[in-house]
Amino acid sequence: MSSEEGEKLASQMKDLSQDEFNKRFSELLGKQSGESEKTTKKGSKEPPKKSLKEEWLEKLNVEYEYYKKNGDYDEAYTILSLIANIESDITDFENEEVDFDEWVEQSIRDGNAYAKDETILNGIKVEAIKDKTESVNLESMDMLKSSEIDLSMAGSDFDGDLMIRRSPYGKSYYIVREYDDNIDWGTKPVDSLRISDHWTFESRNAMHTLLTDPKNILGKKGKYIDNVVIEGKKQMLVAQFNGDEYELVGVLDDDIHEFYNEITWDDEDNTFESHKLKIRI
Repeated sequence: MSSEEGEKLASQMKDLSQDEFNKRFSELLGKQSGESEKTTKKGSKEPPKKSLKEEWLEKLNVEYEYYKKNGDYDEAYTILSLIANIESDITDFENEEVDFDEWVEQSIRDGNAYAKDETILNGIKVEAIKDKTESVNLESMDMLKSSEIDLSMAGSDFDGDLMIRRSPYGKSYYIVREYDDNIDWGTKPVDSLRISDHWTFESRNAMHTLLTDPKNILGKKGKYIDNVVIEGKKQMLVAQFNGDEYELVGVLDDDIHEFYNEITWDDEDNTFESHKLKIRI
């Protein structure tokens, strides 16, 4: 596949949403109308033989899920492009001896030579993260043990005031060093703490505040967490930013709203010297 063909392919894919792709894929895999069933000697019915297009679509879907699951989004993008254009490609293959694996491998190599549509690429990433995301529902806070966290942030050699910021978008609070108040929609200081009741959410065609549980506090190691419900109530969680994702520190057992109001009542800078929050781990 040449660069010109690749750019044309990306252009064709631009308006193909995931829902449209799923619909098209389902239609292509649907039963062919008027196709008869064969009967074996024992009288049982065999399903009609699949066409080359159906066989390759099934294989392509397996390839797509594999690459998406493993975070190989560029490769998944190429496979999605092949699925979307299978109608035109399969016509060229039906009268030729084309090896499926070689075709896919060559397509992936060629696919690296041209720019990919970011909207589609991000959509694949969003879908992959959602597949790995779970909620947590516990019957009682007593299932977790009481602890506390020093807001000076674990593992940080820090002497000075901290600053607390409240998000203008929802019930989220950020605790950062006073000199590192670099908070924006897509920017958070490394080692800063986030206290919120919502995580791993989609916005602007991307996933935000990805929450992991490396210490297996909630038994979801290897998964992303979007929210935690305990005793029927959505809980505030404390997590620390590692530069890419948030790592769960614990379930908040204090009133962060009261703490925030105490800090900000008389201090316009929102700074404080030290404080510990009660958490459940």
